[in-house]
Amino acid sequence: MNEVVEKIKKIIIENSESGLSAEDINEETTITDIGLDSIGFIKVIVQIEEEFNISVDDNYLTMNSVPTVRSFIDIVCNNKVDFS
Repeated sequence: MNEVVEKIKKIIIENSESGLSAEDINEETTITDIGLDSIGFIKVIVQIEEEFNISVDDNYLTMNSVPTVRSFIDIVCNNKVDFS
């Protein structure tokens, strides 16, 4: 699971203009704190789909539905990804 968290952090950092590092982000960090705008948010969703070979439900395609880093982790975990 730790590998999943680190991959998600990396994806978020790549799409954020906040200048945060992985050490600055934890599971409770909000999308607002990260500095994601709507385009960056969609880029994160697309990269998560590609990285984990999942399809994110349309219910999660708004920033209000994914308020924290934990929310991104839950999306991946709820898609029953094989983490091995």
